[in-house]
Amino acid sequence: MKDTLEETEIKERVNDWLAAFSAGNKPFDFSVLDNLYWQDEQLLAFDTLSPQTT
Repeated sequence: MKDTLEETEIKERVNDWLAAFSAGNKPFDFSVLDNLYWQDEQLLAFDTLSPQTT
């Protein structure tokens, strides 16, 4: 079965997300997550831990 463009894009995003959270032996870098989240005021998200405390 051939993937549609949307399916391919979703799979790429999931792979990018997994790679961002699996830094291996490199230090974790929050900046790689910037392009993985909606860049619009429509998304409102909360995190209980700030980058300064993690």
